[in-house]
Order: sequence, then structure tokens, then C-alpha cells
Amino acid sequence: MDLTKINELLNGLDDKSRSSITQLIDEKISDDMEKVIMTMRNEFSLLNSKFDHIEEKIATVYWVIGIAGTVLTVMIGLLALKN
Repeated sequence: MDLTKINELLNGLDDKSRSSITQLIDEKISDDMEKVIMTMRNEFSLLNSKFDHIEEKIATVYWVIGIAGTVLTVMIGLLALKN
């Protein structure tokens, strides 16, 4: 959007038309920004849910490694006592 051109076009109008057009532009920009903000919030929520899912998978992997390590330690200890 070229602000210089918009300014030139608005200066060619009478005060009442200029005021009405600038209010319409403000409303349009406000509406567009609300849509952008809502889209950003939705994307942020989606990213948060993906990160939560990844964190759950990592926690599960830690548990599996911990249990496997414990089982291996017990098995090695039992083998050592047997011999």
C-alpha cells in the first residue's frame, strides 16, 4: 500500500468524504487485524498441542529406558550372584 498515493487521493476529496473514507479504511484494517490475530492464536494453539504431544512421547521414552535399565541391572546382579 502506497501511503503517498492514498494521501494524494484523500486530499482531492471534500472534508466529509475524506472523513467517511478514512473511517471505512480504519474499519477494514481493524477487521483484517482481528482476523490475523485469530489466525495467529489458532496456529499458536496448534503448536502448543504438538509440543505437548512431543513432551508426552519423550516422557514415555524416559520411562521405557529407566525400566529397561532397571531390568538389565537386576538381571546382571542375579547372574553375578549365580556364578
